[in-house]
Amino acid sequence: MGYIIGIDAGGTKTTALVIGENKEILFQTQSGIGNPAANYDLASKHLKDVVQKCLKSEFGHKITGIAAGIAGIEAGDNREKIEQDLLVVSDLPIILMNDAELAHYAILEGKDGVITIAGTGSISFGKRDGQTSYSGGWGHLLGDEGSSYHIAVSACRKITQAADEGRPFSEFEKAVMNELQLSEPNDLKGFIYQSGKDRIAELTKSINEMAISGNKEAIELFNIAGKQLAMQTAALIRKMHFPSDTAIPIGGFGSLLLKNEMVQESFMDCLKREIGSYNWMETESSPALGAFYAWKDKGGLS
Repeated sequence: MGYIIGIDAGGTKTTALVIGENKEILFQTQSGIGNPAANYDLASKHLKDVVQKCLKSEFGHKITGIAAGIAGIEAGDNREKIEQDLLVVSDLPIILMNDAELAHYAILEGKDGVITIAGTGSISFGKRDGQTSYSGGWGHLLGDEGSSYHIAVSACRKITQAADEGRPFSEFEKAVMNELQLSEPNDLKGFIYQSGKDRIAELTKSINEMAISGNKEAIELFNIAGKQLAMQTAALIRKMHFPSDTAIPIGGFGSLLLKNEMVQESFMDCLKREIGSYNWMETESSPALGAFYAWKDKGGLS
């Protein structure tokens, strides 16, 4: 049994690991955006780049397969195109899946349960009795509620609403405009429509600083995000008909859900009200480690 390359490709970065037979990380590399639905050419370039680096590492000669979790892989013919692109740099067997499914494997190791990811975007993914499903994951134009991107856009909408209503800007709205170095509300159009998804999502870092300083509007945005993520998770649990008399394993991934106390507390409180008891799980490991269990589950390893 050889080593495998595990790849976690999202809207901000692409992480690749060479994983040994005992799930040890032997080599790690990173590149930029890996979501082909956001920018196909860049995502393809970055995916090929990390695969080549893994193959050129001292462990490359023992690699026997690639398992990649890629955001946006289901859109259009991305799956087929990405697979062909990777075959240009390697003829190894390839397993492609959504990045949420890979994260599910990383936390639950192939067992039944639900995971919710909240970073630049958001999605919940579940597995029960061999069946899988998800809620959210519609991307920043159709959804991504509870994500850093959605929080940033919600903050900007407060400014547009104030301008439409002709009321004075709140301290929070003034702070957001100052952070973006905007003098007029109309300047927001340039920021929103000319910036990439990651650049917009970065605004959430400043909003977090305002929340920590006690700004009520900033705090409320994070509380709302937690509730949105919880409702998304609960909707998936109901859709998949998980039994209500047992505590469901629920895992979390993404900096917003794991590192922002306001979001996590709001998420957990709302989820408990919606579904009752559950077993919360999280890991410090990269979602790319889920490739180890994905490869076993899908027949790649004995």
